[in-house]
Amino acid sequence: MIEPKNRLKRLINIYLGLFVLLSLFAVVYTVFTNYAAHEKILNKSLIATLSFAIVTAALFFLDAKKRANAALMHFSILFSLFLINLLFEIPLDQGNIERAAKRTGIKWDKRNKYEVVDALRKKDITAFPTAFFPAFVGEEGFFTEKFGLKLDNLFPLSGVANVETVLSNETGEWIIYKSDRYGFNNDDSVYEKSGRPILIVGDSFAQGISVPQKDSVAGNLLHRGYKAISLGTGGSGPLIELAAIKEYGPYLKPKIILWFYYEGNNYLHLPKEYRYPALNKYLEKGYSQHLINRQPEIDQFWADFFAKAEKYLKNEKESVVFWRKASSKKLLKGLILRMVTLHNIRKIAGVSRHSYLFEGVDRSGFDTTEPMFRNVMKIAKEEAEGLGAKLYFVYLPNYASFFNQKILLSPSSQTVRKIIAELDIPVIDFYKCLKDTGDPNEFFPFRLGGHYSVKGYNLLANLIEEEALK
Repeated sequence: MIEPKNRLKRLINIYLGLFVLLSLFAVVYTVFTNYAAHEKILNKSLIATLSFAIVTAALFFLDAKKRANAALMHFSILFSLFLINLLFEIPLDQGNIERAAKRTGIKWDKRNKYEVVDALRKKDITAFPTAFFPAFVGEEGFFTEKFGLKLDNLFPLSGVANVETVLSNETGEWIIYKSDRYGFNNDDSVYEKSGRPILIVGDSFAQGISVPQKDSVAGNLLHRGYKAISLGTGGSGPLIELAAIKEYGPYLKPKIILWFYYEGNNYLHLPKEYRYPALNKYLEKGYSQHLINRQPEIDQFWADFFAKAEKYLKNEKESVVFWRKASSKKLLKGLILRMVTLHNIRKIAGVSRHSYLFEGVDRSGFDTTEPMFRNVMKIAKEEAEGLGAKLYFVYLPNYASFFNQKILLSPSSQTVRKIIAELDIPVIDFYKCLKDTGDPNEFFPFRLGGHYSVKGYNLLANLIEEEALK
């Protein structure tokens, strides 16, 4: 029988030995995987990991008593780091936002999007949920199996035209807008205005999520007398934005194109879009589906799809179903990886590039995103020039950037800014604008992040007017 003293000594040696082996494994993994493509992160990771391994290995040279004390301290530090890392997993969730709303006297509408659509239809109002075609990219199998999705002859870039469209709820009240003749979030009267328009392409920020139509950037500019048209849709990445220009630009003949770029996820969307055949075709010169002349087909596409999908969706969160967050297994795997790798702490320290947020998402080719992005933006500039339009790159910051400079200085952010500068595309920097206010939180709902508030979109419209329209 092993004596308690010897058992403790053995446990300490096993603990320290395992830590050294895992550290060395991490070093090997860092060097021999595509992680190594990020040289600055690689160097920091290697230094930090090797330092921990060397310090831990050095404990073996201490006498038994000192080694035991040092191992206890080592474990205490490591355990504390795990607890801190776990603390950062607590999200600014819907509950926090709802509590913030309640403090301001707002009663939160707890219905989901499809319950709101149902309520409108019961009043004999033609209503649809907002389109979410970006979720289809690379996931046809899932949607075909669940809802009989068919994308053989049509990949829509907009929603149903001329109907009440239920968009989002980030402020307690569901945002509902009347879609325009092409299924976008615009006042349809904008097409009757004379002159060449200002075209806005982008994701949910271009679409105007979280505010009424009149308070989106396009709505703000229209109210000021500009013919501003948004082609934005939530979840869009750079290639979908290029597709929107190629489909609608030749008909609308814009004088200015505002390319909204959100640093939070636009860069991450590109590899998947790039490998998706229906979107990759837009890299070909002259390619078009002629969507502007196919709106009745687009309307029918969504009518058929939602006829099958809505019954299922009434009992599910849209984000869970359509953005593939349904698998608790994937979410658990991501959580475990973030815990084991101390991801949140490393992210703050600037030595992590992997979010583990969507485990199971195909990341092959992720490290070739830079040439992909360069190519897309080069073609976008050429398309704008061919239309006789001036292209502006509107840089929209992640909310967290105001509290963690590492995000703004991340490889993807720096790469994007470098490419845009090299292509000589003028930048409208909303990060700097918000930072200069001294209180960026003021421009987000309940000061808790997410999309912009009415005040935030108004400030962005002011900046665009000042830097591009005067």
